[in-house]
Amino acid sequence: MKNLTILKKFVGISVFVTLVVAIISFLILNNQKNTLEKEVISQTISSLKSDTELEINNKLDVGISNAVSIANNSSIKESLANNDRDLGVKALEKLSKEMKENTPFKNTKVHVHTKDSKSFIRAWKLDKYGDDLSSFRDSVVKVNNTVKSVNTFEVGKAGLSIRSVIPIKGFDGEHLGSLEFIQGLNSVAKSFE
Repeated sequence: MKNLTILKKFVGISVFVTLVVAIISFLILNNQKNTLEKEVISQTISSLKSDTELEINNKLDVGISNAVSIANNSSIKESLANNDRDLGVKALEKLSKEMKENTPFKNTKVHVHTKDSKSFIRAWKLDKYGDDLSSFRDSVVKVNNTVKSVNTFEVGKAGLSIRSVIPIKGFDGEHLGSLEFIQGLNSVAKSFE
């Protein structure tokens, strides 16, 4: 009988110790799991932020380089210098067609402005021109005042977009106006889907 009591005590203590060890093990493992989960989430957030910044910086670079290329088109310069919208429209239509056929840029827009910040040609809405942009288009005004390029985000009717605005200079270096290359951010969003 005494052996049975000792055996019961031993079993009871063993069960108690096993339960305590199991509970402590569960708490430690759960804590480690939570810590690891937080680290993975933090690393993922950091990686996504970095990737987003890289994608946006690439779009900013593309915007400026495309704007420079378009603004250096002799027909665009000549159209502004001679106030010949038809020449500029034809040049932009040809450039737009070539871009859509030969580049991944399908939803870009080009807007040409006079040096006094008036709309000269909206490539996507040819019948809307002549309006004064100076009261609400800070980037256009800044470029026309400083004759220096601007890469910025602006909210327009179509939502948030990247706008690369550069000065257009004539063949003699005279400031003629500015050109804006507009890109949406859908490609950045799609790359993260």
